[in-house]
Amino acid sequence: EEERKWQEQRDPIDHLTKRLLESGEATQNDLDSIRDEIRREIDEAVEFAKNAPSPDPREVTSHVYAE
Repeated sequence: EEERKWQEQRDPIDHLTKRLLESGEATQNDLDSIRDEIRREIDEAVEFAKNAPSPDPREVTSHVYAE
């Protein structure tokens, strides 16, 4: 419930969307195209991650902590 309220009242993406539309800096079609492109990129990244080989267990902690 609290999260839903926050999203309705304070979601920065919704605020930016409204501002861009009201100012005429973007159309709904522009924003829909951007959203579609982002979804495609996320879907591709998820597929890549699912299909990537598992790391060698000896290297699983490499590049995780500063040395």
